[in-house]
Amino acid sequence: MDKVDPPQRRTSSLSLVVGTVFAAIVIVLSGTLLTMNYITVADLGKHEALIRFDQVGGAVRSTLASEISLIDTVLDTASLTVETDIPKTDLATLLVSMLIDMRSSTPAVTGVEIGEADGGMVLARTVTSTRTDREPATAAYEIAILYPARDGEPAHEVRTFLDKDRNTVLSLPPSPPRFDPRTRPWYIAGLNDPRAHIIPPYVFANSAALGVSLVRASRLTPGTVIAFDATLADLDTLLRRVRTSPDMELVAFLRSGLLLAHADGALLRPDDPPPPRLDQTGSPVRAALLRISETTPTGHLQDLVVDGERYLAQVAPAIDALPDVLIGIAYPYERVLGPAGVARRDGLIVSNIALALSLIGVLMAARRIARPLTMLTTRMRRIMALKLQETPPPRSSIREIDELSTAMGTMEMALATFARYVPRQIVHGIVDRHMSTDLGGERKPVTVLFTDVTAFSTMAETLTPEEVMARTGRYFDVLGHALMAGGATIDKYIGDSIMAFWNAPGDQPDHAAMACRAVLEAAARIEELNARFVAEGAAPMLTRFGLHTGEAVVGNVGSADRMNYTVLGHTVNISARLEALNKTYQTQILVSESVRLAAGPGFVFRHVDTIAPRGTREVIRIYELQGLDPEA
Repeated sequence: MDKVDPPQRRTSSLSLVVGTVFAAIVIVLSGTLLTMNYITVADLGKHEALIRFDQVGGAVRSTLASEISLIDTVLDTASLTVETDIPKTDLATLLVSMLIDMRSSTPAVTGVEIGEADGGMVLARTVTSTRTDREPATAAYEIAILYPARDGEPAHEVRTFLDKDRNTVLSLPPSPPRFDPRTRPWYIAGLNDPRAHIIPPYVFANSAALGVSLVRASRLTPGTVIAFDATLADLDTLLRRVRTSPDMELVAFLRSGLLLAHADGALLRPDDPPPPRLDQTGSPVRAALLRISETTPTGHLQDLVVDGERYLAQVAPAIDALPDVLIGIAYPYERVLGPAGVARRDGLIVSNIALALSLIGVLMAARRIARPLTMLTTRMRRIMALKLQETPPPRSSIREIDELSTAMGTMEMALATFARYVPRQIVHGIVDRHMSTDLGGERKPVTVLFTDVTAFSTMAETLTPEEVMARTGRYFDVLGHALMAGGATIDKYIGDSIMAFWNAPGDQPDHAAMACRAVLEAAARIEELNARFVAEGAAPMLTRFGLHTGEAVVGNVGSADRMNYTVLGHTVNISARLEALNKTYQTQILVSESVRLAAGPGFVFRHVDTIAPRGTREVIRIYELQGLDPEA
């Protein structure tokens, strides 16, 4: 029967596909130019709207900036003049005076505190309308003094409440501190940066109000930080004052979405912090402002359609000193643009249809190109990690991508074959360029293993070559898997023996312990294999192991066109001698004293002898590795 060739795959050139897509985009965009006259009119209207928005936002920013500037000036003076080595009660009196003076010009300031390196703190704050049972009704100010542990006396806090004339109305007995000032954001920031700066909005520990802190490290006493707390609640009044009409949406919020202030803020915020997110205040317009802040560069004028009504909107930073505080403004579109919006509508219908069609075409072409490339990228990452697959690579109707996929499949097959002949750790190191392929090496500590099968030659004489090969294959499969699972790099198979090592090519700080565990596991697996051999009527393959830890040269040896990654040196020779000495001492696993010391606890060793191995003058103590220590 004649062989039938498979049908040719129809492919397209990548350049043809991309050219066609871009040609379609150009054609569609040329049609949209017909509506440019309408768009120009609308842009002029937007420009007028942007000026109006900037005026509103500028009024908010100007007020905030002036208040923060005043606080910063007072803070700068305090860092140079306030001495903290006076009695804390006198320092508290000074802070109350500073607070009252500041509130006369900046009502947003609600507290001033000084934190010290030993955990001490002095705080003066206004008492909010939300009072606890321990705050008297006539209290206007609270003084809190935190004394650190000293001279056997534990850390404690003393709180005093004053009326508006600064007369004491209640002094609470000493109590454990409510918090450590050194863990608060204002102290940490002031300690890490000696310059004056603003802490982003957070919840105050004493009043549970939301606000910011302006902090500065004392320039008189190292480790001391001075801070003014300013609540953001007064922003409601400011926004209500600058809002030009009831249908304008004007709101201050954090980049995280939390509401800070609104002209109707008292109705939107719950009594207790934290405040709601903008999209939880019941207004789809405010929710749309939040989405703008998350997806669009701040300061740009945006079109919004909310519940069928069109708006112009803008989101911009409040002031540079508070980069996380944003001002959002939304205004009904018709009120801002008027007739320009009506003239623009018909043109936008045509342009939107054209743009939608072009977008669909671009998306379809992009998906056609990107999907196989994404699959190839994922497969390449797996190949780089040597997670090789036997499934065929993905195909594509684009010729260049299809050829790339075929080449990648060939490369994956070649790597899989390569990894069968070279240790996987070395292949991985070569692929990700962590290993050099130049001749030469480096000196480093390693643990080297030699194995051998007892009376292998005698056993081989009773078997055919095919049987020897089959038996040896099963043996090496079990032994090799056990060693590699234990982190070994198998250097070579020598007849019925294996040479392996640890701590190369990658670093393994506990290589001696890893080697001991791997050898014990390998011995157990070989014992199970021998039980199967005996059950099959065959002779067991009893295995001897020799382990030694020491310095060796690790690297590439050979010639420029054929090389081998291996270890060389006296350590290798000692390991080989130890393996051979198993026959003399009737042991299975002989290790040197260097292995026993480097492996640490967790293993049972039996001292065998003190010898000078053949070929060396060095006298070493040798041990039999008997197993894991169950008590370790």
